[in-house]
Amino acid sequence: MRKTTKRIKHILLGMSLILITAMGFAQEAILFTFDNVNITTDGPDTFYEIDVMIETTNAGSFKLGSGQLYFNYNTTAFGANIVSNNGLDITFPEGEYIAGQYVDGGPPLPIYSNFIENDNTASRFSWAFSQTYSESTFANANVTPTAAKLCHLKLKFVDPNAAPMLMFEDGGTFDDQFFTACGSENSGPFDTADCTNYPGNQITNDSFDSSVPVLSIDSLDSIAIVKTYPIPTKGLLYVDINYNCDYAMTDLNGKLITKGVFLNGTNQIDLSRYDAGVYFLRLTSSKRTQIKKIIIE
Repeated sequence: MRKTTKRIKHILLGMSLILITAMGFAQEAILFTFDNVNITTDGPDTFYEIDVMIETTNAGSFKLGSGQLYFNYNTTAFGANIVSNNGLDITFPEGEYIAGQYVDGGPPLPIYSNFIENDNTASRFSWAFSQTYSESTFANANVTPTAAKLCHLKLKFVDPNAAPMLMFEDGGTFDDQFFTACGSENSGPFDTADCTNYPGNQITNDSFDSSVPVLSIDSLDSIAIVKTYPIPTKGLLYVDINYNCDYAMTDLNGKLITKGVFLNGTNQIDLSRYDAGVYFLRLTSSKRTQIKKIIIE
């Protein structure tokens, strides 16, 4: 009887250890989706714009490390080799997209860098990034059960009448390309990531949903309803617009320069105190998101 009781205790202990071990090595699970699709134009050019979203599917949260995504598209709509033909723009303004996130406090240091866009095939492109600063440099998990914007895609049409057919590529070597943040949790607030000695975990449970929100008729309106002048400007920038919207201007690195609200009619922004260069003015309303390139002399 004592031997039987002892054996049962050993079995229960073994089962407990297995359960604890399994819990300790539970893997993060992530889902990639699309959202906020818009058709925009700039002069004679028409663009397909959409946000790439990321979320966890197992109720967990984690800090994102490095990653890579692949996208298939319709070459009739956008042409072949969209990257080498300058038909693709991927942005991630700080404060709005995970890929543009800065370290907590201190100088504006971007957590992620080494962004690479490549033509994987004539009808598929890839986008990759790596982690520069340690996981200790930002306190909160940035991938949660609530879908968050990872980056923004802007594809230039060669035929606006053709279906975009933009889809995530998955399966085989295209899966499991994301990692949790690396670096010691005890490193300093501005330390770079030591991924050799403190590697992140590879996320081996990822899924993709390429369904796209339906475009409203209003989303197909031409950006001609927005006029910005003078371009280039040395001081005041005038914006004629026929709807109310929020605006945000960023530099080429995605750093926020100024933001506010435009009302239906003629608006102006004083840009005289900003450095000469190229900036992007993003106009956002409930019906559309549009971007204009601004040049300050």
